[in-house]
Amino acid sequence: MSQKGKGSHALENLVLVILALICVSISFIQTGKGYHELAGPIFNWAFSLVISLFILLLNFRFRDHLRKGLTILGILAFYLIVTSFSFAGNFNAFYSQFMQKELYENELKDFRSDLEGIQQKAITALDNSNNADEIRAQVLPLKRALEEQIKNPGNPGMGQKAKSLVTEIESILGTTITPLQGTSYVETAQLMGAQIENVLNDQLSVLTADADRLKIRINTMADSIKPQIDETLMAGGNVLKDKGKELLDETARIHNSIGELTMNTLGQDQFAYEAIQSQHSQVGKISHSFQSAMRGDNPQAAWIAGVASLAVDLLVPLYIVLTVRRKEEEDEDEYDDWDSIHHPNSSYTGKKVGPRVAS
Repeated sequence: MSQKGKGSHALENLVLVILALICVSISFIQTGKGYHELAGPIFNWAFSLVISLFILLLNFRFRDHLRKGLTILGILAFYLIVTSFSFAGNFNAFYSQFMQKELYENELKDFRSDLEGIQQKAITALDNSNNADEIRAQVLPLKRALEEQIKNPGNPGMGQKAKSLVTEIESILGTTITPLQGTSYVETAQLMGAQIENVLNDQLSVLTADADRLKIRINTMADSIKPQIDETLMAGGNVLKDKGKELLDETARIHNSIGELTMNTLGQDQFAYEAIQSQHSQVGKISHSFQSAMRGDNPQAAWIAGVASLAVDLLVPLYIVLTVRRKEEEDEDEYDDWDSIHHPNSSYTGKKVGPRVAS
């Protein structure tokens, strides 16, 4: 082989070694990151190292088989199996890196809106359920009718009609009214009227207090997380990446707790809600990355991550295919170089000969 051919061959080998080391190093790092959530902080790097060593070995075996004209089907099949594991980790790492901030930001905004919505819905439902005015409007006319009935000269005292009015009042208030007897029918009417009004006020006070306590609790829960969401969204960048996952889980928990408390208090027929669960608190997991990509959360990021993941594992084999020459071709080039230094009319027969020996 000529000096020029040898120099070109050496340069190709050097480029191959450098390209292989760069691509395998990137693949090793990204695969380790990609399997971190699945395999843990130790096994993921050991697994990534094994995959990377296999890729490096297979690349050079692939080159050797091409040069010698041997079959490459077995190597290619094994290479595809190995790189399928590498691709999953690489894609997860690239996609998570590209999308983490955007996914956290978008879902936090949605959760902030959902939390505000269920807070207002719960407060409104509790206000509407507090039918104190309605109860008062039902009881007070019955109380006055009872007082008039007790003082009625035609049927004074706690007769059948008065007892019927007391029973109706008890059913509305959900409690028992004690029969009282004064020194006169007028005094009896006053005592019964005062008792009913006291029971009414106590019942309405409890009803209002329970609703007010629950409203305070709901507002406290919602207002404890909303400022954190606003501050994190405003800060963005690394703050969003660091706190996003925790905030998403906590916001979902508070949202669902508000809904559960209100539903248990009012009943499902008066208040129903839809629980939420963070889709992107799972950022960093392989399953989430592929699901997010298939949903089309960001097609551009998915394409970039996919191309980058394929490139780090396929660039070296492609380079080998484009640059490697079979050994027979190299030998032919060597003969061609030898022919070029002999005159066409000489007695050279196309075979190399050794140095002449003096006779």
